[in-house]
Order: sequence, then C-alpha cells, then structure tokens
Amino acid sequence: MHEDNWQATVGLFTGAMAKEVVVGTLNTLYTAENIQDEEFNPAEFNLGEELFSAIDETWQSLKDTFSLSVLMNPIEASKGDGEMGTGAMA
Repeated sequence: MHEDNWQATVGLFTGAMAKEVVVGTLNTLYTAENIQDEEFNPAEFNLGEELFSAIDETWQSLKDTFSLSVLMNPIEASKGDGEMGTGAMA
C-alpha cells in the first residue's frame, strides 16, 4: 500500500467486517478510475444502444434470478460465476 493509494485505504477501511466488502469496494473504485481515464467521444455515443444494453442485461439477470433451477437448487444457484465485469458501463 502506497501513501498516495487512497483506493486501498478505502477498501481496507470498509472491509473491516467482511472480505467481500474489500473486493467489491476495490473493484468499484478501480473500475470507475479506468472509466474516467477513457476519452469520451460524443459522436460515437448512442444513448438508445446503451439503454437497450442496460435493459437487456437487467432482464437476463432477472430471468436467471427467478428461474426454476434457482428454486429447485438454491445452494448451487447462489454460487458466483467467478468474474467481476463492468456490466453495461463497459
């Protein structure tokens, strides 16, 4: 941990109770930092496409959450997929 690495400090502080909080906090902070470093080109931005992507991702997530396989085997269904993406923000 470096003196100017405030993300690590925030992650350790918020994660005093659970390691999941540390991982989630650091992922959010570093992902947001990477997004801010990217150039934004308004000519390439398509609001309709972004909204459709967000709605589609939400719909797929809801379908997966309330599927029959989840109801039949909630322990297996609650396992993570092993990756943390940026979702519709990417």
